[in-house]
Parts: sequence; structure tokens; C-alpha cells
Amino acid sequence: MKKIHRYTLVELLVVVAIAAVILGIATPAFTAMMKGGAMTSTTRELAAKIKAARSYAVTNNCYVALVFPTGTSLEDTGKTDFYFRCYRPCIVYKNEEDKWVFDSWIDGENWKLMNKGIVINKENKDFCFITLASGSESEEDLPTEYVVKDVPLGKIKSISTSTTDESIKDDIARAIIFKPNGQLAGIELSKSLRFRLMEGVPVSKDNIQATNVFTEGSDRYTMVKTFIINPLTCKIEFRDDSLKL
Repeated sequence: MKKIHRYTLVELLVVVAIAAVILGIATPAFTAMMKGGAMTSTTRELAAKIKAARSYAVTNNCYVALVFPTGTSLEDTGKTDFYFRCYRPCIVYKNEEDKWVFDSWIDGENWKLMNKGIVINKENKDFCFITLASGSESEEDLPTEYVVKDVPLGKIKSISTSTTDESIKDDIARAIIFKPNGQLAGIELSKSLRFRLMEGVPVSKDNIQATNVFTEGSDRYTMVKTFIINPLTCKIEFRDDSLKL
């Protein structure tokens, strides 16, 4: 009769220890792979939405804005998950004061959240995107005409199911606006529109905590995915850059 030999406690502990070592080695690589996948996916989705907004403006002969509410716009909600992470296209127009004003949401479009762990870098104290002179790294704040006034934010600013979008409106200081001819509005042809995505989490209405940080000497940096949009062709250039914190 064949005798069955069971594993001893020592053998089981050795197997568990080996598994723990393998897991410890693999976890950082797996985490990095997941974060890289989140950035790649977010980049692809946002680029597609930018192109779709431009296409809608041309097809429907209207001005279209892709709006990005900042933490300042959402600060009284406590919904920090939305800070620096959501966007939505809408139709806009200019009023008698030459200001951009919300007209209507585009049918079939809703608020879109970036993948968890990915945010838009706030760029400056006013949260505006940056205009970049061609062939230069000098920066200028976008003009105030890029503020879109009276954007309905009820659905993301209130937890009440009875709240409508129209019941809560706010001005959004960060937007990409397309003309009916498909060009960017308000940017000189010698410049381009720039903004950055980074790995991080919103911690307050005006602060982002980077989660992928490395040091060089006494300085701290994080890697960012830079979008550079040509105002004439709206071709998007993608660039991997390091950003000093």
C-alpha cells in the first residue's frame, strides 16, 4: 500500500516565505505598470474628447468649449474626487461684454472623470492653462476671455438628487474653446496651448499631491504628460517632461 507523505510545517513556512519574497519584488513593478496604464488611458481618452469637441464645432458651426472645473469651482461640495479631474464639452457664445458664456450642454455628453490617480496640473495660482510661444518655454497666463461664465454645476456640486444643473452655476477659469472653423479661440497663431497631466491626488481646492516623485540633489520632481495644441491645426503634441515641485 502506497504511503502518503504530507508537507511538514517547516516546508509550508518555506513556501509562504518564498511567495512573500516574490510578491515583494513584483508589487512595485506591478504598481508602476498600473499607473503607467492609467496615464496612457487618460491621455488617449482626453485627446479623443478634444478632437470630438473640435469636430462638433466645425460640423454644427458653433463655438464649443471643453471645460475643466477646478477645486475652486467645487470647493463647497467636499467632492475632492472631482477636483482637477473632470471635464465636459458644451456650446458657448460671447455676450455683449465680449465674455464667453455657457449656452447648452452637448447632447449625449456627460461629466467625464480621469482615471484614478491622474490629475491636471494646476499650472498657476489662477488655474488657467498656459499659452506657450512657439519654440520657447516662456509662459503667459491665458487672457480672462477663456473664463466660461455661468456653467451649470448642480449635478456635481450637490448630493441631492432633486438638484438640477441649472440651480447652481459658476464661472470656470479653465477651458479649451474651438471656433466654428476648427481653430482655437483667443490664441495667436505664433503660440500654442499647453497643459499637463500628472500622477497625483487632489488634497484641497487649490493643492495637488504628486504621487510619483523623484529627487535630484535637494530638488523634488515628478513626471508629467504635456499636451501642446497648435491653435491653427489643433494637432496635439504629447511630451513626457519632468516638473520641479
